[in-house]
Amino acid sequence: LRSSKLIRAQSSDVQKEHVVIVGGGIAGLATALSLHRLGVRSLVLEQSESLRTGGTSLTLFKNGWSVLNSIGVANYLRTQYLEIQGMVVKSEDGRELRAFNFKEEDESQEVRAVERRVLLETLAAQLPPDTIQYSSRLVKIEPSSNGDTLLEFTNGSKLLAQGATEFDVLTI
Repeated sequence: LRSSKLIRAQSSDVQKEHVVIVGGGIAGLATALSLHRLGVRSLVLEQSESLRTGGTSLTLFKNGWSVLNSIGVANYLRTQYLEIQGMVVKSEDGRELRAFNFKEEDESQEVRAVERRVLLETLAAQLPPDTIQYSSRLVKIEPSSNGDTLLEFTNGSKLLAQGATEFDVLTI
């Protein structure tokens, strides 16, 4: 896992970025990695001091694997997790309600459970250094008259999202 340097602007300095993603969870990191693969630099603002890797595993189906393929991390993750073949649904008293094999339902189906921590660390490791700015707790988002948006943080630092009067994507 690549560590990301915390960027702190002096109270008189304003850091400038064109693409800002609020939230360093799965969606925020996947968005940043997608943009990186397209050659677009972004800055991910995460309020905690490090990746929030708590939680359990996620069961990903073929659409999820398609996304992971497109951003270049699926093959690495596949080597670590077995494919789930099927599922049995039971009532509270243990009576079987339905059983099925995923491939019988859809030959192209791929189902695997992936640990949230491993997914986050894998996404973060593929990003350039300084993409994730930790300890970035926002207190104010203020549009300016010139079309930029000023973001202010609890530590007094400021960031100017240039040309961002409206957000097309805001990930939290």
